[in-house]
Amino acid sequence: MYLDDALLYNQGYMISINDLDSPLFYLFDYDSRSFKINMSFQHFHQFHEIHILLSGRASHLIEGDYYTLQPYDIVLLRPSMMHKTEYPAGGDCRRLIINFRVPDDSPALHEMLQSCLQPFGAEVPIYRFTGETRAQAFSHLNNIFTLGKQPMTPLTQ
Repeated sequence: MYLDDALLYNQGYMISINDLDSPLFYLFDYDSRSFKINMSFQHFHQFHEIHILLSGRASHLIEGDYYTLQPYDIVLLRPSMMHKTEYPAGGDCRRLIINFRVPDDSPALHEMLQSCLQPFGAEVPIYRFTGETRAQAFSHLNNIFTLGKQPMTPLTQ
C-alpha cells in the first residue's frame, strides 16, 4: 500500500535484522499510535532512531524542547538522546520507526560512519523534505520495504 504515492506501508509490518544486543542491528517498525497509547515519560536508548510521521499529527519532546511534527517529517535521534513522542486525541497516526546500531570499532569504517551519521547531530534534528528530495529518500526506504517482503535467506538478510 502507498501513502500519498510516497512511502510503502503495511500496518503492523516489521523488518528485523539481528537483535538489540547485537553490535549490528536494524528494526523497521511500520505501525500506528494514538493518544490512548502516548508515552508517559521521556526515555533514551543506546542506538539510533529515525521517526517518520506518515499521517496525522504528533509532537516530539527532544532534550527538553518541544516540536510539532507534520506528515513526512523525519526525526533523527542519536543514542542517549532524551525524547518522547505525543499524539493528540483523535484518530490513529501512522509512523515508521527505524532503530539501528552499526559497529564503529573498525578504523576503516569509522570516518565514513561519522560522516553518514552527522545529520543526527543537528541542533534541531528534524528534517522536512519535499518534492524530489523526499522522493529520493523514500525510494531507498521503499526498496528496503520491498526486499523485506521477500522470503528471508542469508543473502537477503
